[in-house]
Amino acid sequence: ILRFLNVEIKKALKQQNEETKQKDGLDIALLRFNKNSNTALFAGANRPLYLVRDKHLTEYKSDKVAIAGFTPNEFEFHQHEIKLEKNDCLYLSSDGYADQFGGPTAKKFMTKNFKALLEQVSGEGIAEQERKIIDSHQQWKGNYEQVDDILVIGIKI
Repeated sequence: ILRFLNVEIKKALKQQNEETKQKDGLDIALLRFNKNSNTALFAGANRPLYLVRDKHLTEYKSDKVAIAGFTPNEFEFHQHEIKLEKNDCLYLSSDGYADQFGGPTAKKFMTKNFKALLEQVSGEGIAEQERKIIDSHQQWKGNYEQVDDILVIGIKI
């Protein structure tokens, strides 16, 4: 899917040759679940997958390339196969949450703090996780403008 998107988005943005190449691209994370084997396949372009099991976070890294832009058409995106267990929490997100400015010194929230937040809320039900993630963002942001799109997807097995 990612290789197909890489080629097709380049066509749509007219990025096929040297004169029209540009940096514009797409960061994305994809998950595919197999209920029969209780596994998930993950692949990403500049966006990781976080799995929290028993309050311990494991990061599945994505490829450090974007869809389209300067990524070669033949680029092979890596897949991670993950054996799932009951109560595992999987999280996909845009970079907007971690990049939000705020707090007492107007600094970015940072990925380290985002991952710690996910570990902290992972034991809750999914509705309570959502509330705590939104509340944490609002408290951090305070009166600062939102700087980017923010998407957090949480899935509890």
